[in-house]
Amino acid sequence: MNYRLLGRTGLKVSEIGFGAWGIGGQQEGARRSYGPTDDAESLAALEAAWDLGCNFIDTADAYGVGHSETLIGRFLAGRRDRAIVATKFGHFPFTDPSRREPSPATVRFCLEESLRRLGTDYVDVYQCHECPLETARLHEVAGTLEKLKTEGKIRHAGISVYGATQIRQVARGDFGPVFEVIQESYNVTTLLFRVALHEAAAAGLGIIVREPLGNGLLSGRWTGREAWNLKHARGIRTGDQTAMRIEFARRVGEFLPAPGRSLVQALIRFSLQDIPSSVVIPGCKTPAQVAENLGASASPPLTAGELAAVHRVHAELLREFGRIHPYAMDSTLGLA
Repeated sequence: MNYRLLGRTGLKVSEIGFGAWGIGGQQEGARRSYGPTDDAESLAALEAAWDLGCNFIDTADAYGVGHSETLIGRFLAGRRDRAIVATKFGHFPFTDPSRREPSPATVRFCLEESLRRLGTDYVDVYQCHECPLETARLHEVAGTLEKLKTEGKIRHAGISVYGATQIRQVARGDFGPVFEVIQESYNVTTLLFRVALHEAAAAGLGIIVREPLGNGLLSGRWTGREAWNLKHARGIRTGDQTAMRIEFARRVGEFLPAPGRSLVQALIRFSLQDIPSSVVIPGCKTPAQVAENLGASASPPLTAGELAAVHRVHAELLREFGRIHPYAMDSTLGLA
């Protein structure tokens, strides 16, 4: 495993982390999931990642309505000081309407609950999760996070962003210096974020890359629209965008796999190489997935020619499909 600095935080993180949405499973009240899970297998996946040198885990209070955090808390026992844990607030399915906006009181409440589930007294990176940035400013969330840093309950703060405009807002410091980390989707279909992410890295932000496999649609596993009708977590994907991603996987699957490098590993390497990522967090549910995903760190890097070929396929599909929505859904998110 190779390690990188998480921007100006100074944290040294494994370049491939453990994306922990999937291990939250299908809990009552969860909006979406990646299907049923087995807790023993989830814990075995965390152990396998640790054994392979992964020290970075990304989760959220909303993943499995807290179940992902609870499992991670069990895993962390006896090794908390050697792990770097990132979690998020702002998307928990509250039944109490007063907690649905990220007010200072709600941020504190969410953090205390996450700390309880994780079995720790601090979080390394605490992130706004699907939080409109105007709302973050309105409710002085940044000020609350500064206080939580002073109290030692969080080490660093970040925002899970959507689109180039938001990336640049955080990079400019529009919401204050407390935000040192951004999380954004970056894979072979989201190249429109490339310039903004380079700018963010130049500004010293740590970059956590989510969805390097396009929520699994780019893995080569799927061959038809059952990808979004049957098992896919995001039931809001549009048919044409799903079809485009399946076609994208087919085309890059013709030249990206190489000796010692599967298509999945090549896609993860793309997210590591095409922008100045700090850590890429593919979703992991099983030890087998962990072995393949984390194996990308030691797999052959993409050549300059292969990187250029990916960009050519993107241009071809853009002409054929008319647009490539970064999140493949009927939404304005990320279009700016």
